[in-house]
Amino acid sequence: MIGADNYANNLSCAVSCTGSGEFFIRGVVAYDFSCLIEFKGLSLTEACQKVIHQCLSKIGDDGGLIAVDR
Repeated sequence: MIGADNYANNLSCAVSCTGSGEFFIRGVVAYDFSCLIEFKGLSLTEACQKVIHQCLSKIGDDGGLIAVDR
């Protein structure tokens, strides 16, 4: 599902996530990851840490992602 488990934007990054799908769908994780880079100015590493260690842990799941910046 675009925006939930994968997303690409020429202004920020391309990202693909893995984990429990329903949590990624509910959190729109891939799109949020892109927004952290594009609108908050976070680096790829900072966005990864925030999404994996803060966002996913708040909704009670874990997972991973692979991403490249623009």
